[in-house]
Parts: sequence; structure tokens; C-alpha cells
Amino acid sequence: MRKVRRLPGDNAHDSWKLCFPALTGGDVFPPARLYSPAREGVNYMQHKGAMTVSEAGRRGGRRTAQTHGHDFYEEIGKKGGETTSEKYGTPFYEEIGHKGGQRVKELIEEGKRAAIEIEDIDSC
Repeated sequence: MRKVRRLPGDNAHDSWKLCFPALTGGDVFPPARLYSPAREGVNYMQHKGAMTVSEAGRRGGRRTAQTHGHDFYEEIGKKGGETTSEKYGTPFYEEIGHKGGQRVKELIEEGKRAAIEIEDIDSC
């Protein structure tokens, strides 16, 4: 795979390096190459401040937490639980509770097996 030349100010969140249809003339992901602004004739400074979707979500989540606080999240969680209860009813909660209990049971058994294996190794 060809490496993209690093420019001052580059970081892992610079999304312009990846191949995007608008920047590559319609090719979604050209085979085995990363987007290079120099090769495509695109001005680096046009994309310097670009933000990825995940970065935007992270920043929005932090901002929401700062402005609304703990009570806001309690309230929306309660509303979501009530809506889910109305939509799916009691059997849904019984089913997911059973699945969760089964997973916990599996994890406990795995832990016990690992403890026995460690004891066997230590006794050698």
C-alpha cells in the first residue's frame, strides 16, 4: 500500500486522506491506494479543518454532557425505557433478561475453568 506524505498539522482525524467520491471524481475506493491531495491536484488547505463523523459525534456528546448534565440523561433514559416497554411489552424484557443471565452464567463458567487451568499450571 502506498503511503501518503505527512504534512504539518496532519493527525489521525484528517478525513481528506481517504478516498471520497466527491474528491476522487466518483471512484468510491480506488484499488489499494489512499487519497493523496498532491496526486489529485487538491489544495491541502481546503481540507485542513475537516472533521470525521466520529469526531463530530464525540464533540457533540461532550457538549451535550456539559450543557445538560446527569439529570438530562436520566430523563431521556427513562423515556426510552417507557417507549420500549410500550412497543415490545413484558415478553421482550423477559427474553433479554434471560439472554443476559445466560451470558453471565457462561462468563462465570469460563472464569472457573481459567482458575482451574491456572491451578494446574502452578502445581507443575
